[in-house]
Amino acid sequence: MKISEFSVKHSLLINLISVFVILAGLYTLYVYKIRREAFPEVSFDMVVVTTVYPGAPPEELEKLVTVPIEKELKGVDGIEEMISSSIENTSSILVKISQDVSDKDKVVNDIKDAVDRVGDLPSAVEGDPVVREITSGEIPVVQVALSGDLPETELQEHAENLEDIFLDIPGVSSVSRQGWRDREVWIEVEPEKLENLHLSLEEIMQALARKNISIPGGKLRGPEEFSIRTTGEFHQKQEIENVIIRANDLGNWLRIKEVASVNFAFEDEDVINKSYGSRSINLTVIKRSSGDAVKIVEKVKKDTEDYLSRLNDPPKVSFINDISYYIQRRLGVLKNNGMVGIFLVCCVLMIFLNYRVALLTALGLPIAFFATVSLMAALGLSVNLITMFGLIIVLGMLVDDGIIIAENCSRYLEKGLGPRQAAVAGTEEVVKPVTVTIITTIAAFSPLMFMEGMLGKFIWGIPLVVIVALSCSLFEAFIILPSHFADFVKKRGEMERKKNPWFNKVLETYTRIVNWALNRRYKFLFGLVIVFILTIFLAKSMPFILFSSEEGIEQFYIRAEAPVGTNLYTTNKLISQIEEKVSQMSPEHLDAYTTHVGTIGETWMFDQYGKSGSHVAQVTVYLTPFNQRDETVNDIIDKLRKEVEDVEGFEKIYFEKEQGGPPVGKPVAVQIRGEDYDILQRLADKIKNILENIKGVTDIVSNYEVGRGEIRVVVDEDKATKAGLSVREIATSIRNAFRGGVATSIKPVKAEEEIDVLVRFPPSYRNDRRAFDKIVIPNSRGDLIPLRKVASLQDKVSMSRIQHLDGKRVITVRSEVDNEYVTSAEANRIIQGKMSPVLADYPSYEIEYGGEQEENVKSARSLMSAFILAFFLIFLILAANFNSLVQPAVVMMAIPFGLIG
Repeated sequence: MKISEFSVKHSLLINLISVFVILAGLYTLYVYKIRREAFPEVSFDMVVVTTVYPGAPPEELEKLVTVPIEKELKGVDGIEEMISSSIENTSSILVKISQDVSDKDKVVNDIKDAVDRVGDLPSAVEGDPVVREITSGEIPVVQVALSGDLPETELQEHAENLEDIFLDIPGVSSVSRQGWRDREVWIEVEPEKLENLHLSLEEIMQALARKNISIPGGKLRGPEEFSIRTTGEFHQKQEIENVIIRANDLGNWLRIKEVASVNFAFEDEDVINKSYGSRSINLTVIKRSSGDAVKIVEKVKKDTEDYLSRLNDPPKVSFINDISYYIQRRLGVLKNNGMVGIFLVCCVLMIFLNYRVALLTALGLPIAFFATVSLMAALGLSVNLITMFGLIIVLGMLVDDGIIIAENCSRYLEKGLGPRQAAVAGTEEVVKPVTVTIITTIAAFSPLMFMEGMLGKFIWGIPLVVIVALSCSLFEAFIILPSHFADFVKKRGEMERKKNPWFNKVLETYTRIVNWALNRRYKFLFGLVIVFILTIFLAKSMPFILFSSEEGIEQFYIRAEAPVGTNLYTTNKLISQIEEKVSQMSPEHLDAYTTHVGTIGETWMFDQYGKSGSHVAQVTVYLTPFNQRDETVNDIIDKLRKEVEDVEGFEKIYFEKEQGGPPVGKPVAVQIRGEDYDILQRLADKIKNILENIKGVTDIVSNYEVGRGEIRVVVDEDKATKAGLSVREIATSIRNAFRGGVATSIKPVKAEEEIDVLVRFPPSYRNDRRAFDKIVIPNSRGDLIPLRKVASLQDKVSMSRIQHLDGKRVITVRSEVDNEYVTSAEANRIIQGKMSPVLADYPSYEIEYGGEQEENVKSARSLMSAFILAFFLIFLILAANFNSLVQPAVVMMAIPFGLIG
């Protein structure tokens, strides 16, 4: 039995299938609610290894942490590249896994095992190195900024309450804090009192540790059983103040309060976090890979509003970087396109066909769409910006097959056949050409599923959605449409084709043009070939831009660097000038802005271009939707760049745009590898000079900079040994005096977390070099040895950041480009041409061109391979259909000539 005959004879079954498909689609969208997110879950094939070593300078981190881990990682198979960054306090290593590896989970596990094997890390390292795989599934969906004139303790209490509420929301993976400072107990001791009483900081720390205990002592077993516990835990400030440091047989004792001040405070801040220019605590909600971004954000907003409504004096709350907005906006575009599409299809078909046929044909669009959405959910696909783009692309194709079949069935109806016979005959006659049409379209998209690189990972969902949608459309056209045609289209007398005199004139004009071309076919073909050749030459000069640098970008950064050594609070005052400029932007352009003083770079994933230090700051500007403003991101940045030129106090102010599409790196990112930083810096300066002379290149920066001044304590080992001291003991005493030594920790009444108790010098000494003269170190004999007797001080300039590429030191020069003047590929070609002769003088140094340029080359090559494969598949399908080699070649001439457009 033919497909169309089955459809016509079982109309009840077909109608039930139609209803089921529509209900399934509605259920998937509105009840089951297919997962909605910004981007598909994609593994970036990247692993980040992070190690925290508080107080350690970059050189020490490089030597003691980064290099040992890198050596272990070199033995792991499947690693394509390693990029490490050693900055004050933190070592970060980005490991890129090779695309050719089949079992990437094994490589990730091997990386974890290699890191675990590193056993000689400094004892002061906080915990073990953290190994984290980067995926697009676990990304921030919204930031909740809390600010206001409340005390910091109250603001933290509200933040903790909201964090607990957010963590209970289904689909939330974690909540990260920005602008948060841990509470501490500061015991600050005057050095003169220590000297007069022959005391050391270490003795005070030991006294605190001895008292603050809770030790189980076993059980008392009698008629009744009791647990035994010895307790001396601190809960209040007075308990700490009354701790006895020393006592004698005469009943004399020395308490903490007699030599030190005890205060509850917040840890010294390294980063200041602000929203809209005011200090804030930001809670960034990160979803699980299975979480629905839209539902999570809706729940976050509702729960926040409910919480605030219960407060008498609530903090000011702002929602920033709401990712659900972009998703819902794209869903709105899809909905509008679908509605407009159905309307236009009906209008066009009603011009040529009866209104019943037009409506039946247009009905195929929602049926195919609902079937596609249901299958997407079944296949584990989500509704995201990529799959929605695929749906928008295919939306106009979903009625093509239906139009052909409906028109052919109408033609048979006009010949005198009844609706049922016309539905069968009209459908069967075009089964083959319609099937070939759909399959060739599928063949054109399917090679995109096998593209390489980051682009291939992200766009994989587009061809898959197109293939599923076209398959559903074909099912609707062959199974559902014939049955509906037979049931709802009337007989011949009521189905006369509409007369369209104007279309006949169009047809006559078209016929004359075709006849004219056929009569001059060789000349006409020759002319087309010439035009095609010219098109190829023009295409070579056209820039290849992987993703638009403007369209859809709604976020950019203003990054500023003051002279190295500028303290955090001075930098905060300086950045307020830029904040004021941003706050004066038009409300039609500005949505929100946040500020980080003390760090620049991405916050949720590894940023190899990031920096930290008291002299740097970053303002993140969130723009209104690009289709709701009259200026592009480049226009807005150009205006702001002119306005911030008069801002004083910063050595560098530069702008960086949020990338459109997957993370492929900066437009220009030139990496110079070697060992001598003097030579690396010289080469980097040459590249910066080249870029400065290229029109359209802006915001040229290097990740290398001289660090702040450093006081190095040089221990005389002979003197230290005679005094009974080790270098470690001396270093620990210095650390205790300035940073503070953690003596113990307490848990105040009603507190959920323990608080560290730090013993150190007061600020008047910690901020003055004379403190070194007051430091004494206890030896094993109980003597107190002054630091000045066993060590000397040297002033040095440290580096602020040390970066490696595959184990070698590297400096990266990067910049933005304005594609109106120059593309990233053109800028990189200019650099290559001018730097090749320079590198001849430095044979042991290498230059690599990464970032967007590297991904552009990879993606362009992959796109060309996909195009060739698609071309071959289409030819194969047509050859099988026509059983000829000539006819497919004639048909496929439309493809290259179509490129002329």
